Amino acid sequence: MKLKAAITLILLFASLLGTGQVKNDGELWTGTTIKFDINKRFRLDASYQYRSDFGPFQKKQSFGQIGLRFKVAKWFLIRPSYRLTRMPDFNDDSDRFALDFILRGKYSDWKFKYRFRTQYHTAVNQVDRALMFRSKVTAAYNLSKKIDPVVSWEMFSPIETGASQRIKLGVDWRLKKSIHLNIFYGLEKQMNRKFNDNTHIFGLLVGINTGIKKKKEWSEEIE
Repeated sequence: MKLKAAITLILLFASLLGTGQVKNDGELWTGTTIKFDINKRFRLDASYQYRSDFGPFQKKQSFGQIGLRFKVAKWFLIRPSYRLTRMPDFNDDSDRFALDFILRGKYSDWKFKYRFRTQYHTAVNQVDRALMFRSKVTAAYNLSKKIDPVVSWEMFSPIETGASQRIKLGVDWRLKKSIHLNIFYGLEKQMNRKFNDNTHIFGLLVGINTGIKKKKEWSEEIE
């Protein structure tokens, strides 16, 4: 039964990919996130990640981020965050301020999350500002004590440049109670433009949980 559920996730992901004559690029996305549970309601997190192009394999961008999650209820979370992104090859560093509203729930061995994000970024070395709204739906299945297959779909809606979407299929692997490894493939697709590009993303992210010890209930992607 659990194998059928995992296959269902894969087929759903494949149906979302679509077809079309577009430019295809590849990226590697790696990083580490440390989460510290201050108490039962507040969680502080800090991360450093970078995304690099395939081909010459030059760093495309790196970013450090800090956030504070507040659990209003078991099913409702609020999380403000700040991110500094560096793109030295293009002299295009930027600040990003974001506010997330998260709804989550469980049904049998499934976990679900909907996240709505409002974000505002300003360029450090240029006169550039942008407001963006993002909606993300995530589903995770508890296949075993160690592994949760995860699929997600996210829509980006920049006010000025048009929409994009990101589809991800991956695995949340619990190496230890406090250490998680998230391995995923993602497809980022531009929409409603004269020339739409696809970016194929291969990711490897490490999550470390510290602070108050509690029973694990959620996949890292659902957290």
